[in-house]
Formats: sequence, C-alpha cells, structure tokens
Amino acid sequence: EYAGCSGTLWEQVVSQVKGYDITPPELAGWSLSLHHVYDNKQGIVYKGTGSNIYTADRPAIISTVMGTGHRRDSSCAGCEGKATGRKLLSPMALAAGNDGSMYVGDFNYVRRIEPDGNVVTIMKIRSDPPQKYYMAVDPLQGTLYVSDRSSHQIYRAKSLTNIRNPDR
Repeated sequence: EYAGCSGTLWEQVVSQVKGYDITPPELAGWSLSLHHVYDNKQGIVYKGTGSNIYTADRPAIISTVMGTGHRRDSSCAGCEGKATGRKLLSPMALAAGNDGSMYVGDFNYVRRIEPDGNVVTIMKIRSDPPQKYYMAVDPLQGTLYVSDRSSHQIYRAKSLTNIRNPDR
C-alpha cells in the first residue's frame, strides 16, 4: 500500500542514554536551583549547563563566629564586646537577622552578634533552669521571637538596639 511513497516519513531509533542519579540525597529534597543539584556524598554540584563543581577537592572553610572554647559563668559577666572573645555557656538556638546580625540563644541569655562583630545581650530567659527554646526572626520587620517551653509563651523582643538592662 506504500509502494508510491517517495521517501521516509519517520524513522525509529532506540538507544541507551547514560546518566547520573542526581537526586539530592539526604538534603531534605532541596536543590540549589531548578537546574543545579548538589550530591553531598560525592561533593559534586551538577550544574544545568553540564559542568560540575567538585567541592570535595576544596578545603573546608570554617571559622569561629563566637566563643573561646571556655564556659562563661551563669551571670554573663563580661558578655559584651567582640564575639570571638566572648565565652558561651550552652548555645541552644540560633537565628539570622535580616540586617546581617546573628542571634545566639546561650542558655539563659539571648545575645545579638551585630554585623560589625560586637555582642549585645538582648534578653534573659527567666525559666529556672532554662529549657530548650527556639528563635525566629520576621524577615520583613526584623522582629525577634523566642519560644519558652516552660512558661508556654512566645516572646517578642521590643527592641534589638539600645538595650539598657536585659535582666528586666
């Protein structure tokens, strides 16, 4: 029935395409973007352009943001100043501010590391003894929220600058 056809209309080709399993393992299902995927087991970023970045070949870059390796006393005497020179008692929670600051929940005190590296105590957690608590920063307003499990309350910091007495 196709005797009068002058050419091929279609052709079927079957081939095997090799590839990589680039699902991001153990990263809670997230990837760097729609076109890039990170494989933390092998230390490779598979880019959508077909190129790869081998992170395992690069040296780890870790630096201390706060703490000396020694414990502070519970009254937090001498807690203000440059972050790298301040002691920590028991860091329990972290939150990032929208201005580049970092909030450190250090046992019974919440402390703010300002973008210039100075530490300011924001508030004192009154639970005795302080239990695990969590912190979050509103990304639009920059407001700090702290949950207190023992009192069943969530606190909002009234001010993050010009703190006079965090014990009150």
